[in-house]
Amino acid sequence: MQIAAGKVQITIPVDADLVKRFSQQLSEGEIDHTSLGRYIGQSLVAVLKPKYASPTAKQIAYAKHIAKVLNIELTDDVLATKANMAAFLAKYAHQIPPSGSF
Repeated sequence: MQIAAGKVQITIPVDADLVKRFSQQLSEGEIDHTSLGRYIGQSLVAVLKPKYASPTAKQIAYAKHIAKVLNIELTDDVLATKANMAAFLAKYAHQIPPSGSF
């Protein structure tokens, strides 16, 4: 199986029986291309290393709270990956008083 996104192409070995079942469901309309793309995308995100994966909604909310309380900038770079977010939280989280919730 090949996945292409722009100039990037990835070849993934897939069991022949799986390809046969998948092709049958696709041809019978049981799977549509949009849903398939979403499922594959979700699967790829699940296996991304933390340095490439996106931060969770809770991490983003907490970082916004920290930035507001400390009056510091929350950059797009921090919001881009879990690794960058983890570094931001490690640097600043201890500087704000515990509030129970944010």
